[in-house]
Amino acid sequence: MPKKLSFEDAIRLFKGWGFQVEPGPHLDEVTLILEEAGYRTYAVHPATMLPEIAKVALHIRWRNGTMLRDTENLRPSLTCD
Repeated sequence: MPKKLSFEDAIRLFKGWGFQVEPGPHLDEVTLILEEAGYRTYAVHPATMLPEIAKVALHIRWRNGTMLRDTENLRPSLTCD
């Protein structure tokens, strides 16, 4: 797993996976929105947790062989060894 992700790295990853990333609803929170035909899912998390959530999701996706939608814009350090 990557050792440390920045908040900006986490946002890039979630956007690469198809999420909208919005601030709020409260200060120091972030909302992840996943919208597909016919439904929309929201998840609100403390903003400080977003890098750790992304790190775990990246690890799970890597272990399952799930590829990123857009890997060209992500640094190589965001991949698992």
